[in-house]
Amino acid sequence: MAAELTDAVRAALSGVQQRLRRQLTGARWVPVETMHLTFKFLGEIAESRVPSLREALGRALPAADVAPFTLRVHGLGVFPDRKRPRVLWAGLTCPTSGMPERLHQRIDEAAHAAGCPRETRPFHPHLTLARLGDKGGGRVGNLLSAAGQEDLGAFDVSSVWLFHSMLKPAGAEHRRLEEYRLA
Repeated sequence: MAAELTDAVRAALSGVQQRLRRQLTGARWVPVETMHLTFKFLGEIAESRVPSLREALGRALPAADVAPFTLRVHGLGVFPDRKRPRVLWAGLTCPTSGMPERLHQRIDEAAHAAGCPRETRPFHPHLTLARLGDKGGGRVGNLLSAAGQEDLGAFDVSSVWLFHSMLKPAGAEHRRLEEYRLA
């Protein structure tokens, strides 16, 4: 379950990737055309369970307490931490406090009702820019300090998509299955 980005945000993220690519050799960069804000990664789901998932999501969304909202792309960070950086991400902030978290919770509840496991990690809205691997890049901390506060634009979240993702040698391929509009 994910929200799409605007072309302007994708262009800004591409610019960041181009600047950092020269300094983070060995990173696997996420193609900007496939970037999206993931609210819940569902993992592998049997084809027979997809109709019940669609139905549960259709009942849960739109939710009375989740209205469309705007997210600002601002700052860079890493998971799990600066000492062991594995994922480089662009951060997201929302002036409507708690709205992304509420949407994540509604999606997680609906997916659980359809037989998917609940999310155990706290939700941290972000856009993955690169996977850093074992060598992670010792310079990541310096790069975050230098480029970490750049404002990369904003985008509206007025709907989320159920995607079917297929892993291929060239990277993940995403196909839209169904759109769920927010109230």
